[in-house]
Amino acid sequence: MIKLQLFFMVCFSSTTFFSQEVVKESRFKIGIHGAPEYYIPRASNKSKNGSTYSNIVEAQNRNFSPGFSYSLGVQVIYNLNKFFELTSGVGFTQLNGNYNDNANWNGFPNIEFRTSAYYGEIPLMLSFTKGEKKIKFVSSFDVAFLFAQHYKLRYSQESLEFYAFNDHEIVQKAEKFDVNFRIGLSLGIDYQVAAKTHLRFQPQIKHGWLINPDGLVNNSFVNIGFNCGLIREF
Repeated sequence: MIKLQLFFMVCFSSTTFFSQEVVKESRFKIGIHGAPEYYIPRASNKSKNGSTYSNIVEAQNRNFSPGFSYSLGVQVIYNLNKFFELTSGVGFTQLNGNYNDNANWNGFPNIEFRTSAYYGEIPLMLSFTKGEKKIKFVSSFDVAFLFAQHYKLRYSQESLEFYAFNDHEIVQKAEKFDVNFRIGLSLGIDYQVAAKTHLRFQPQIKHGWLINPDGLVNNSFVNIGFNCGLIREF
C-alpha cells in the first residue's frame, strides 16, 4: 500500500513539473504587425535667415487635409521580466495627404495634388504587460527613426494645364536620405490563441517630426491607428 502511494506521488509530481515546463513563457518572441492609420499633417513657423513664413504655414495647415496611411513591420521581443518587454525590429510607413487650395481667387482654378511619403523605420519599444497567461493587458511607449524618404507628388490635370507647369509631370518622384523622428503610445491586449502563439491588438497614437533643414517651415504629423500583431514564442 505504501509503495502504491509513493508511485502515485511520483507520477503526480512528474506531471506537475512537466506542465509547468510547458506553460513557461519564452524570453524571446518574434512577430509581424500592421496598422491602418489616419495621418494628420501640421506645419509650424521657423526662423530662416531672420525671417518667418507665416503665410506658407497658414496655407499648408488650411489646405492640407488628412489621409489614410499604413505601417507594417517585423519585430523581435525580449522579456525583461514578468512585467516588461523590450522590442525592436524594422518597419515600413506610408504617409498620404491631399492638398487643395480652394481659394479660387480672380478666376484661378484650384491647385490640387496628392502627396505620398514612404519611410523605413527602426523602432525601440518598452511595453508593460499585466494579466494571466491567456490574456494580458499591454501598454507600450516607443521611439522610432524614420529614414530614406521616397516622396511622390501627384498633380491634378487641371492644375498642370492652367498653371503651365511645363517642368512638372502628373506624378513627380523624389528620393533623399534623411533621418526623422517620432514617438508613440499604445494600449491594448495580448491574447494567446495557441501554445506559444499570440495575437496583439493595440489602438495607438504617434507624433512625428519631419526634419528638413533646407525647408521654410517645420513639418510634423499625428497618426492615429489600430495596430494588429501576430507573435510567436521561441
